[in-house]
Amino acid sequence: MSAVVQKAFPAMGTVHTLTVEGEQALSAAEAIKSQILAMDRNWSVFREDSEISLLNRGARIRPDEDTLRILKESVRLSEETDGAFDVTAGQLTSLWRQAMRDERIPDAREIAEALRHTGARGIRFSGRSVKLGRGQSVDLGGIAKGYALDRAAALLREAGAAHALLNLGGTIGAIGRPVPIGIRNPFDPDGEPIGTLILDNRCAVTSGSYERFARIGNQSVHHIIDPRTGYPADSGLVSVTLVGTDATALDAFATAAFILGPFCAMPFLRRHGIDAIFIKSDGKVLKTEGLSDTFRLRADAHPA
Repeated sequence: MSAVVQKAFPAMGTVHTLTVEGEQALSAAEAIKSQILAMDRNWSVFREDSEISLLNRGARIRPDEDTLRILKESVRLSEETDGAFDVTAGQLTSLWRQAMRDERIPDAREIAEALRHTGARGIRFSGRSVKLGRGQSVDLGGIAKGYALDRAAALLREAGAAHALLNLGGTIGAIGRPVPIGIRNPFDPDGEPIGTLILDNRCAVTSGSYERFARIGNQSVHHIIDPRTGYPADSGLVSVTLVGTDATALDAFATAAFILGPFCAMPFLRRHGIDAIFIKSDGKVLKTEGLSDTFRLRADAHPA
């Protein structure tokens, strides 16, 4: 008999919600939760004993299979985006995180020092072991949820799930029936959607500057740092939502697309058959042709 199971739990600094339908719904949902919590333990930079923390302290580690895979994917995706996505920007993100708490702009020397230790090519693989370049620091925050979503979707398909909706802190995947989801309006303080997207056996990932930012003097500083310049991205965008079937790539590409802007991001998005919704700082909304039938703006939103 088919069952519907709903589950919510904290991981990766956010809340994950699962809705799974099928004969094996309960066991599949439990397996997904266990899998994601294991990833969280291995990848958290806030746990001293995590694999990523050991790596960041200069150790050569022999990580589990998921950690090895995500690090290799991170290097590949960094190369494909010409460094706009880079998991070794840990020093930069830490620098700006502290600066935002202290309400100050880092000086040029601090940024130059952090940039000196940024570059995914510094990650060295030898068989199943991994080591970072001197002074490097990895942060998987820009790819972890996408990878976890792909692994969860694979598990659900193996279990024969009839339908599922997975929301890993805004990284969303639908299996089975089409599902409508709201795309947040970054200009609405109440978080109302700017439009509705129908997800049909695809994933959606959003990267935006509206959730974490600080007012420093007369500047508004957000958390998405361009690892090529060392400063917050300034592409004229406030939000990017990408739609496709590979959530790992979508997660990384969403960050890169936000940093690069629509014109520079479209070549690699087209190469991978990825659709996009770009929301610009002037309120204009741009979408790719592949979303003409599946994304609708609210009547009172800015015209596309």
